[in-house]
Order: sequence, then C-alpha cells, then structure tokens
Amino acid sequence: MDSFISIPDEHRRLVRKLMEHFESMGLIVTCACSGYVDCEKVKIFEPDVRARDINHELDYIGEAKTCGNINNQYTKQQFQEFANRVMTSGKSIGKDVPFYIIISKGCESELHQVLVELGFEDRKNIHII
Repeated sequence: MDSFISIPDEHRRLVRKLMEHFESMGLIVTCACSGYVDCEKVKIFEPDVRARDINHELDYIGEAKTCGNINNQYTKQQFQEFANRVMTSGKSIGKDVPFYIIISKGCESELHQVLVELGFEDRKNIHII
C-alpha cells in the first residue's frame, strides 16, 4: 500500500514526522508547510519546517525530501542556503543554525551524494533523519 502513496502525501508525512521530531527535542515548531502555517522565506527559499529552542534562542530549519526531489539544482541551492545560516541575535548569536533533512526510505545514498558534492558531508550543523 505504501508504494501507492502520492508524492504530495509522502512529503506531507515527512513534514509531520519532522515536526514531531523537533517537538520531541523540546523545540517549539513555529511554522510548517503542507497545510500548516507556511514559513517565511529564507532569502528565496521557504523551509518546510522551522522550530525554535526558546531557552537558547536558537532557530532550527527542517527540509523534507522525497527520493525524486533530492538530486536537482533547486534542492542543492536550498541546502546551501539553509546549511549556511548563522544566528544573528539572541543568546546563540554567531552559532550555526541546525539544519535537519528528513528523507523517504531508500534515498540515503542519493542524499549522501548531494551532500558530498556540496562539501557538506562533515558539517556538524546538518542532521539527517
């Protein structure tokens, strides 16, 4: 049955899982796409989920990707923008913004290939779910 899930449904499922993951970390989800409150753009890209650690005044960015939507120029530009964000105010000023990527099962090697191509495979602020 899972193989018949349409791409929008799969993306929405991943966004929901990402929101749940952030909440399990004690973060406040401030916005999310796919039928929730849309996020403000970061330059020209709208993150799928944003969350905040109130105590440390640290923002989190999350992006959900299905297998057919990882290895393309748009996603690579999104990853570059989101992975290179730095806090500009609050207690965490100067810290890298944590960037979480959640992907569909079976896309791991494709994501790894893109992260290597971008030089992000060892970045401490990038987390894969």
